[in-house]
Amino acid sequence: MSRCDAQHPFHQELEQVIEVLNEAIVENWEVKGNSPGLKPILTQVVLKAVVLGQYNDNLPDLMLRLFLYNKFTVTKLIKRTIWQGSLSTIPPREAQKCLRA
Repeated sequence: MSRCDAQHPFHQELEQVIEVLNEAIVENWEVKGNSPGLKPILTQVVLKAVVLGQYNDNLPDLMLRLFLYNKFTVTKLIKRTIWQGSLSTIPPREAQKCLRA
């Protein structure tokens, strides 16, 4: 298991899926609004963060830089993604804890 520090604030496994998301955003940047191809990757990033215990203030801050949305929109997007993904993979108690964060 890799260590998290200031240079690498996320677990190595999470950083790998974040890089995939970043590449997908760059490829789909011309498409305004929702890009359906980003949703499964975003879901994978958010759920991986929850499973690895990396769901904290760093994740929404990173999403703000990647998506260039306002904080309200990013928070709503992440919470909606957690809720939809939690129905099948995250125990309900853990999902509720993340939604309150």
